[in-house]
Amino acid sequence: MAELNHSVEQVLLDGLGLGVISLDRELRITRWNEWISLQMQIASQDALGHPLVELFPSVAENGLLQRLNQTLQHGMTQLLSPLFHHHLLPIAISRKADRTEYMIQSIKILPIKDEHDIVGLLLLVEDYTERTTFEKALRKSNDELTAERLQLQTMHEDLKAAQREVVEAEHLKALVETAGATAHEISQPLQALQTSQEILLYEPDAETNPWRPALTKSLQHIESIVQIIRKMQSIQQYRTKPYLRGRNIVDFESASTEKNRSADT
Repeated sequence: MAELNHSVEQVLLDGLGLGVISLDRELRITRWNEWISLQMQIASQDALGHPLVELFPSVAENGLLQRLNQTLQHGMTQLLSPLFHHHLLPIAISRKADRTEYMIQSIKILPIKDEHDIVGLLLLVEDYTERTTFEKALRKSNDELTAERLQLQTMHEDLKAAQREVVEAEHLKALVETAGATAHEISQPLQALQTSQEILLYEPDAETNPWRPALTKSLQHIESIVQIIRKMQSIQQYRTKPYLRGRNIVDFESASTEKNRSADT
């Protein structure tokens, strides 16, 4: 019956799909299942009775030996994540001329107890290499998608800016043409009006003319209109300003080069 139970136990251990290593208190190997035999290319009979550090000398330096002694002393279960420890047991999965690749693994350390004491340890070794490789590829793909999204967003913003420039250029073209034509049509009769006002203002008996103050004021308004016409003729950009009832009107002051010339002088 005991032999049957042992056989069932061995089948279960070999069918887990992970490595099972049991150790006594001196950290000698007491169980070495088929999975770990295949990965290490070391048969169970060749591993049993040997110290773990003999088959894996690096455990004395990479921290695993310390973790094993902690569990022996305190009886705590420990899970060593592949995110931080990668390959505490150096199990080679491929060898090339210039380098050797090792299995990325998760190791769980459990205490083996009798009624009162800790009599050994059980190590469960799970291969995370394929999962880690997939996660790395997934992160790379996500990074590439994020970069492409940012690039598309930048291109979209550039396209919107270009569209705004096209619309502004069209507005400017229409404004320049309209303002130029309007200024031309107004300037001719305005010059005639200005000449007539000046003749009346500066004629010989102008000093006694009761309309002199009104003529002077009229010439000042004409000069203001002349300045507006100059601004209309020197428009360089499309600018608007708020007007009544939420509407915008052309801001000749900021749209023309006359303002810039005034600022320079």
